[in-house]
Amino acid sequence: MWIADQWQDYELLDCGGGEKLERWDRQYLVRPDPQAIWETPHRNPAWRRANARYLRSQTGGGHWEKKALPESWRMHYKDLTFQVKPMNFKHTGLFPEQAVNWDFAMEKIRSAGRPIRVLNLFAYTGGATVACARAGAAVCHVDAARGMVAWAKDNARLSGLADAPIRWIVDDCAKFVEREIRRGKTYDAIIMDPPSYGRGPSGEVWKLEENLYPFLKLCAGVLSDKPLFVLLNSYTTGLAPSVLGYLLHELVAVKFGGKCSWDELGLPVTETGLALPCGATGRWCAEYGEGMKEGNASAHILDEHCLQYRPSRLTFLDLKTGQQVQEMSLVAVKYKMVERTGTDRSTGETRAFSFKGRERYLAVGEEARRYEHTPDVMVLSPFRDGQVAQCGDAEHLFRELIRRVSPKIRILKPVLCIKVQEHTTEVEERAIVDLGIQTGARKVLLYAEPLSVLLDCRENFKELRDAIVVDIEPQKE
Repeated sequence: MWIADQWQDYELLDCGGGEKLERWDRQYLVRPDPQAIWETPHRNPAWRRANARYLRSQTGGGHWEKKALPESWRMHYKDLTFQVKPMNFKHTGLFPEQAVNWDFAMEKIRSAGRPIRVLNLFAYTGGATVACARAGAAVCHVDAARGMVAWAKDNARLSGLADAPIRWIVDDCAKFVEREIRRGKTYDAIIMDPPSYGRGPSGEVWKLEENLYPFLKLCAGVLSDKPLFVLLNSYTTGLAPSVLGYLLHELVAVKFGGKCSWDELGLPVTETGLALPCGATGRWCAEYGEGMKEGNASAHILDEHCLQYRPSRLTFLDLKTGQQVQEMSLVAVKYKMVERTGTDRSTGETRAFSFKGRERYLAVGEEARRYEHTPDVMVLSPFRDGQVAQCGDAEHLFRELIRRVSPKIRILKPVLCIKVQEHTTEVEERAIVDLGIQTGARKVLLYAEPLSVLLDCRENFKELRDAIVVDIEPQKE
């Protein structure tokens, strides 16, 4: 968990019973929190003398019950200043847990050694905007709510950044990105904090689970040739942090290399010494090697752990023609050593380093074994125990084997029936489905029964009659 523990003006004093007790500078607030499902003895007297408490209504929404609370006041985080005030739906205009992401972004920008352009989408009151501008970046702040953009401008002014290179845009984020792509505009970093649910200016519905993937794919189109980082936030309870990491890997890391990480965000609780989870974040950054940073992440690093995986046996069967191909899940990759320079975090010194980057694929299946002792070639398996372990290599393997079993794949996108294992998790199922779609399938169906069962029932399901079955069988010791 990434914990925002550097605050002075903010403190999470206690939580429990669906509520949390917070200190916002000199003001004490009690607000609902659905994560705090445990009980608390309410030992802190501030529970009873809080300046305001937000009470939910049984019919939806809620209201503030105030005692002595100013209309607004200022909060400080390091050298940043923000104006906060109680709003509808329990918010104050600031999410303290995001401070750990502000620190991440500022450190990346300050150590980049070059001018950085940041695009902040769904930018709200500008916490990340102000942080990036303070670090020296040129920022484009985009939010569809005019009032939020005005509030963000005020936060920039309070932080002494009124004249900083910040573009303030009131617009729908997707439409703005589409225009930037047409204009040829690019950014070195993207930060986004999309809502779980919302409606666009024309009444279109936004659902994070349905719209996040295509939106992130669109945003990847405005990244520069030397991107520095991408930050993706989510407050949707049902979305695991690893999903954010998976999205970033598929849509950013596969193209630019670099490193993906993901975790929950948290705030330390003074009363218990534990941490309250507050959403999730996925991060991609152009980082190679231990303690090294690099802006140009054009190469795709070889995952040498894949060398240790036992290959699975793959059976590709075209149910329409009966054509079948069996192969081992092996890929031979020609690599080249890529030289870069970066900054050592521990010493601050700039030094050279190198890594293995993919140059081209040479062969798949049993044919790949011919290259096992060839210089500058790695033979690896993109599957681990029947699960996808390396998405890019698995996609190439699937494409090659589908072409062998069904040469007309270029004309008609097939239905893929892909076998999953007994221990396959929901996240891994999503990875398999995404792999099938990336390979070119119009639909992906998952099955766990033996192949013979699937073949027996194909006449009862029209979709199966011209499908391609991908049977993945892990190899035993």
